[in-house]
Amino acid sequence: MHFSACKKSLEAGKHVICEKPLVSSLEEVDKLSQISKETGKIIFPVFQYRYGPGFSKLKALIKSGLAGKPLVASLETHWNRGKEYYSKAWRGTWKGEQGGAILSHSIHIHDLICMILGPVSNVYAKLTTRVNDIEVEDCAALSIEMKNGSLVTSSITLGAANDTSRLKFCFEGLTIESAASPDKPYNPAEDEWKFLPRTPVTQKQIDEILLKVKQPKTWYSGMFDEIAKKLDGVTSDEVTLEDARRSLEFVTAVYNSSRQNKNISIPIGKNNPLYKVLPIVTMGIPPTGLLAAIFILGEKPTVELFIGGSVIIIGVIMILYTKKKGVKE
Repeated sequence: MHFSACKKSLEAGKHVICEKPLVSSLEEVDKLSQISKETGKIIFPVFQYRYGPGFSKLKALIKSGLAGKPLVASLETHWNRGKEYYSKAWRGTWKGEQGGAILSHSIHIHDLICMILGPVSNVYAKLTTRVNDIEVEDCAALSIEMKNGSLVTSSITLGAANDTSRLKFCFEGLTIESAASPDKPYNPAEDEWKFLPRTPVTQKQIDEILLKVKQPKTWYSGMFDEIAKKLDGVTSDEVTLEDARRSLEFVTAVYNSSRQNKNISIPIGKNNPLYKVLPIVTMGIPPTGLLAAIFILGEKPTVELFIGGSVIIIGVIMILYTKKKGVKE
């Protein structure tokens, strides 16, 4: 990932703008945070989906008090990624990408839900590979509970007919739904949103608030504008290192939930083995994965674990042997 480059840049006295995912573990995020404090330089993670009129209007309605208590939300990341996309050797592999649709595609929409509803309390995830012949996941279903008690579902696939991203929020006083235009899957905040009242809130009250919302800069221009404000010392709404940490912690919990088939709570403390290594690091590498599951992630060394691990290892050996034999012939 980007730990070494970020570290060297901070120590060289430079501010840093870094793409997602920032680094490979929560420990690395915290190390960068400490270096940032010591050098006085800032890391700005890239989460450009945050910027656009949709979220500006939603934030204004929440601030006004009209929205009330959040109840539920649903997310859709339904994109189309096929053989052409995965023709690059590093894509679709644990070594090359360190994850699939969760890490590379839906990470933005999950950042958005946290921006609106706050931190995650726990998550249960089912990940699978159904669309492409790749190592990593390309379909997922997540059940998420936020710390404020609201519930969120997230549906993810790379096997849709086109690329669409959709968000729907139900608050006590209103329901908000983004569009799912196939020409704006990577900038849902710029699409047309519906803001519908729930009694006793009226449409007139909603419209009065929305009329006061200024047209913001969107996507990357909005993100860079907030970075400039921060560096100029004025009030800003930039993405922070803590936002990136929260995103990585959520991804860590999702992969661990799928691997262990159980609900995973957040936060992940420093005493947790996952603090220093993501579950994805041990996936796709059978021998080290088996040992890491026992000694790093705390799995019980059951008969089933060793049988499953042995079958995978034998399978990998047979594949390598077959390939080697084929080359000789």
